[in-house]
Amino acid sequence: MIDGLHLSGPLSGIFARWYEKDIRVYSGGPALFLDRDGVIVEDTHYLSSPGDISFIPGVAEALRSLRDLNIPVIVVTNQAGIGKGYYGWDAFAAVQKHINDYVRDQGGFISGCVACPYHPEGKNPYRHGNHPFRKPNPGMILWALKSANIDRSGSWLAGDKLSDLQAGALAGLAGLAHVSTGQGKKEAGIAESWSGKRTDVIFVDSLKEVVMRFIKMIKGLRD
Repeated sequence: MIDGLHLSGPLSGIFARWYEKDIRVYSGGPALFLDRDGVIVEDTHYLSSPGDISFIPGVAEALRSLRDLNIPVIVVTNQAGIGKGYYGWDAFAAVQKHINDYVRDQGGFISGCVACPYHPEGKNPYRHGNHPFRKPNPGMILWALKSANIDRSGSWLAGDKLSDLQAGALAGLAGLAHVSTGQGKKEAGIAESWSGKRTDVIFVDSLKEVVMRFIKMIKGLRD
């Protein structure tokens, strides 16, 4: 049994887990939502083994600075590889544990993780044409916001794909950051076209720069 995997109810088939012992510490405050592959770790296309993990430079330092300010970091990740039968939840859990352990060893902390395996080309029971938790839909983010009473008006999302930005926008987050790592350079054009004149979208090189700007905003609100 995978801790965090829901087998029934509205979260059926979804992995949704808090790693913080008491999520009430986040109530009323902002959070940083992160896509995983291409933002925290290199996108190896269906990452399924801890041995294939390669952390993007600057990630550990960035997440450590958020921990110092008690700002939760929440991973929201589509996991089509599970839906298509390429690997199972055991493999996902092993990869996520390795990521969590590394970040914690470096002084940071991943507060929670939500993963959606549903995909239009998935195998049963994960075949779904438009699951509300699969990005660009906002279901994973909305669940986390409600679960921990997080302030969406001060929260940001960082991702390397247009679907990440769209999910954050639909969830009503205050800021959206498109990074150049992962698929970011490939998707920059369509992301820029989509963002248009939106003032809540920034384009940066990596998560490290996202966190620098996010912290500057948070400190401005707290002063």
